[in-house]
Amino acid sequence: YQDETSKVLTSTTNELAWRYGDRRVEVRSPKTQAVIGFTSDAPIRLPGVQAKIKTPFVSLIFTPLDSEPLVTSRHILITALARDKQTGTEFNADGSKLIKTGGPPLLLEPVEASLLIAGSAPLRISPLDGYGARKREQVPVAADGSFEIDGRYQAYYYEVER
Repeated sequence: YQDETSKVLTSTTNELAWRYGDRRVEVRSPKTQAVIGFTSDAPIRLPGVQAKIKTPFVSLIFTPLDSEPLVTSRHILITALARDKQTGTEFNADGSKLIKTGGPPLLLEPVEASLLIAGSAPLRISPLDGYGARKREQVPVAADGSFEIDGRYQAYYYEVER
């Protein structure tokens, strides 16, 4: 369904919303939830997640690993990606034309966000390496269950255990 005033297309199940005015897609299913596209200073509220995102463009996906709905899941994978660029790649001033193709390594912009997943507070949040193995660091969890992700963990996967 289209809401021309707010510039939103919504699926008949209300599980997908294309906010074309904001250039963002939201996945709002009981299990997987996500925000993909451009963000702003305004908090984003999904059915099971509240997010305050600083990074201008993200793919932020919350996936239960135990087949439970997100709000009751005890094991969640967060995939947090932003813009990427090959080393040495060059674009024109407005970014509309590729001038020089780069090469490895791939440079990833970190996702910077404050997150709160509905339901029980996380017991442990582990940044994961590119193979899915836990890193030594743990993401601190605030008393209200919220937590911050950013570039300090050099990770784009996070494992949430509740």
